[in-house]
Amino acid sequence: MKKILLIGVIVLLSMAVNAQNFFKSVSPFPTVDEKISMVSRGIMPLERKVAWRFDAAVAFTEFVWNKEAKQFSSQMFSAIGPAIGVQWYRPTSETDPTPFNIYGVSAAVLLGKDIYQPDLAALKVALVANIYQYFKFGPTFTPNAIDKWGVFIGGGVTF
Repeated sequence: MKKILLIGVIVLLSMAVNAQNFFKSVSPFPTVDEKISMVSRGIMPLERKVAWRFDAAVAFTEFVWNKEAKQFSSQMFSAIGPAIGVQWYRPTSETDPTPFNIYGVSAAVLLGKDIYQPDLAALKVALVANIYQYFKFGPTFTPNAIDKWGVFIGGGVTF
C-alpha cells in the first residue's frame, strides 16, 4: 500500500511540474484579424488546444452491477468529488476566440454525497470522460462495497 501511495504522489507531482499551464486559465485563440496576419506570414494558427486541468464530477445516476441479482441497480446522486485530467479546447465560434472545452478524460475520487464530510465507506474511484464541458460519464470502482463496479452518468465543471 505504501508503494502505491508513493508512486501516486510521484506521478501527481511530475504531472504538476510538467504541465506549465496547469494553474493558469486557457489562453484565448487568435482573433480573425490575427489569423489573417498569421497566415500572411506563413504561420498556421491553432485550431485546438490540449491542457491538463482540475475538474469536479457529480454522479447524478449510478448503475451498480449486483452480482446476486445479475442485473444493474440504479442509485440517484451517489457521489461528488475532484478529478484531474486532460481536456481539449477549440474556439467558441469563428468570431469569438474564447476557449470552449469540447471533450476530455480524467481520473476522479468521488467522496460520497457531501464533499465537506467525506464518507470513506462510499469512496469511489472513477475514470471520467466528459463531452461539451458539463456532461460526464464513466466506470466507477467502490472498494468498500459489496457490489464494487458501476457506471455513472453525471455532470461537473472544469477549472
